[in-house]
Amino acid sequence: MITHEEESREENSRENLEVIEYEKEEEEAPAPQGILYEHPKAKDILIVIVFISLCIIFSLIFWFSQSYNNLLWASKNTIFEHHEYWRLFSALFTHSDIKHLLSNMPLFFVFGWLLHSYFGFLAFPLAAFVVGALANYATLYYYPDHIRLIGASGVVYGLVGLWITFYLRYEVRYSFRMKIFRVLGVSMLLLLPTTYSPTTSYLAHGFGFLFGVLCALLLMATGIYDKKQRDLQNNLDKQTR
Repeated sequence: MITHEEESREENSRENLEVIEYEKEEEEAPAPQGILYEHPKAKDILIVIVFISLCIIFSLIFWFSQSYNNLLWASKNTIFEHHEYWRLFSALFTHSDIKHLLSNMPLFFVFGWLLHSYFGFLAFPLAAFVVGALANYATLYYYPDHIRLIGASGVVYGLVGLWITFYLRYEVRYSFRMKIFRVLGVSMLLLLPTTYSPTTSYLAHGFGFLFGVLCALLLMATGIYDKKQRDLQNNLDKQTR
């Protein structure tokens, strides 16, 4: 005969066992996996270094070659009247001095690496430099004829716009509220100027960021990154079965 006390002990044991098994299942459940799950690959730094080298070469030509430096900058007159559209790209690689060059390269390196490693050649360098050229085009439209535009800042702000948009969509380890908080923190730290310089094209910065966001939305609309995200999660699910 089983007493009431023994029945109670057995019932409590079963409940404790169920709790332990439930906690074990929670511990063994894999974390959500997506495009941004792993660290960026070191080998993807190489292509960024190639484009940084191009910036150095173009800038050196601009500084020291009187024969070719006038072929690198862009202005409203050269683009809209003479239709020298290649200047929209050559101006991106050209910088006025070493300080100008060094101010753009750190963010160019970091976000170029992240975009290429996670989102491939389409995001960087292809989309990045299209965004930079569009930013130059839009900026020069509002500038007077005598203003000459050079520098990679349009690309840099475009890279940040691309990355932030992709991050909000494809980062799966944080809640949307937390992602917004992180994005706002990074944006205020990296994008807002701390000083004013009359030789800086803040308009190019704004257009670069805007076109970066729009370009990221366009790429996302194709579904190629959503498919990659689903494939990564499906592979994880198969491994854990």
